[in-house]
Amino acid sequence: MNSLSPVKVRISACAVAAILLNSGCAVRPGGSSAEQEVIAAQQAQIRANNAADVAAVDSLTADEFIGVNASGVSRTKAQLRDELVKRGPADVQATPEQLSERQRGWQVRVYGNIAVLTRLTAGDHGARSWITTVWVLRERRWQRVLSQVTTAAPPSLQPTPAPSTRLEDAPDQYYSVGDIRIRYREIGRGQPVILLHGRANALEIWTWLADSLAADHRVIALDERGHGKSSKSADPARYGPAMADDVLGLLDHLGIRRAAIVGHSQGALLAAFVAMHVPERVTRIALLAGPFFPDSTTYAAENAVLVRDLQTGHGFEGFLKAHGVSDSAARARSAATMEHNDAASLAAVMMAQGGLMPDRRLAGRITVPALVIVGASDELLDYNRTLASWWPDANFVIVPNATHMAILRRTETLVALRAHLRD
Repeated sequence: MNSLSPVKVRISACAVAAILLNSGCAVRPGGSSAEQEVIAAQQAQIRANNAADVAAVDSLTADEFIGVNASGVSRTKAQLRDELVKRGPADVQATPEQLSERQRGWQVRVYGNIAVLTRLTAGDHGARSWITTVWVLRERRWQRVLSQVTTAAPPSLQPTPAPSTRLEDAPDQYYSVGDIRIRYREIGRGQPVILLHGRANALEIWTWLADSLAADHRVIALDERGHGKSSKSADPARYGPAMADDVLGLLDHLGIRRAAIVGHSQGALLAAFVAMHVPERVTRIALLAGPFFPDSTTYAAENAVLVRDLQTGHGFEGFLKAHGVSDSAARARSAATMEHNDAASLAAVMMAQGGLMPDRRLAGRITVPALVIVGASDELLDYNRTLASWWPDANFVIVPNATHMAILRRTETLVALRAHLRD
């Protein structure tokens, strides 16, 4: 596999190998606009290559030795030039029938900002070969970055299975940010939407909303570091602003230039942080019930007891009791939560979370539209109202009779999200 362009793209070797082995179905007239754009880019590349070949032959002197082509037949300068022109670019074949026949064998598959095109060479200058090229969308132009040639049998024409439509059915996938390994799942097709869960949760918390949004969006949910099946650490320095690298790493891993981000609770803090500091990677954000305290000092004071309880093995029992949960229910819920979490990691996450608090002094720099949603029965209601009041281009929605967690399964939340993502 040869590098053909200085364009940098993060595509794992395994992902490229999988694409090259199963590059999708044959192109047919009336394919998607992205497919047609890739075909046009491939035709332009062939034209450029052919023009360069003809120019190279023209630069030869008449008595220079031409050599032997792939068919084992020697060529004079005139014969070689004539052969180059005749086999020419795909849209300059000898007859329209030849062009039609050639393109019936072209195969293309578009995966968001990455496309794979496989085509059969003309074969009139040697053995027929399959050429598979990988293209990446950059600055609204498709650029070829990788190419593979093989004389083996053509890639399978069996279509790639459609992506899962339910989050619980999607396979676990992983990528790395340094030594941190992050789990994610992906469902649906369309414009990309990243889902960021709250404290002590994992990507499965999004099941209902994710499945609904996947009807017309490419939905990607991840386990933030310190949670679920992603890497954990008891070092607070590995969390806070460093968690933004998980989001940017996911976008780079999937070749996504910009995406919408939806975050709940802790995930809302992270979504706001990314939008404020790396706005060029974010189309819009939706902030659901975020703990938007005025500053990191206020946050630390409000959560000091919970951090201590986590560090001393008491989990969330005291926190739940303080919020009106009965003793027995608090013990049961805390035990169930800690069964799937690491106390030291959660304590470290909370100790660093103050570094994610939105800084009102940066309001003038904000360019990303926001939707702020909170339940009427959520203790964080006023904090969310305040954030929405100073965030430029923000819509504020209160869901009646909804608590902090219930908001994730309310129709009002889904309706507001769909309208925001559609704008």
